[in-house]
Amino acid sequence: LDDYTPAFVNELSEYIMAGVRLVQFRSRKSEPKDHKRVIKEAIEICHGLGAELIVNATPEFAMEIGAAGVHLTGERLLQSAKRPLPAGYWVAASCHNMYELNHAVNTGVDFCVLSQVQKKESGPSSGRKRDQTSFFTENILGWNGFSEMVNQIPLPVYALGG
Repeated sequence: LDDYTPAFVNELSEYIMAGVRLVQFRSRKSEPKDHKRVIKEAIEICHGLGAELIVNATPEFAMEIGAAGVHLTGERLLQSAKRPLPAGYWVAASCHNMYELNHAVNTGVDFCVLSQVQKKESGPSSGRKRDQTSFFTENILGWNGFSEMVNQIPLPVYALGG
């Protein structure tokens, strides 16, 4: 399974058996296309146990691989003028401000994650190519800021960060 150990498959199965019904595949080290084999196996595991898998990739790759949908980065979200997948597929998006949340609503996504709610205590801030340390340090929403933003949005929004 590429760089993935049997522990990855076991852990995925355990989470699904514990009740997780939607899984996101995201690799910070390389492109999703480099993980086709493991993504396909993860999709099979999810289907076999009553769950679905979305990929943090392009919508085209999500359809090609047979995923249940796509999770758009903030950049991909802003490049989308309309919902990038047809009905029946999940479309999720990462957001960091009201502009992105409103764009997600106008684009027709199913749900969003909003970050950075709390300051991350330890470890690298992100595996992203650009340095996000100052971005996340300066743009901590806090629970009040998170609540104020999501109360304006007619979508499920999940807190991320910290």
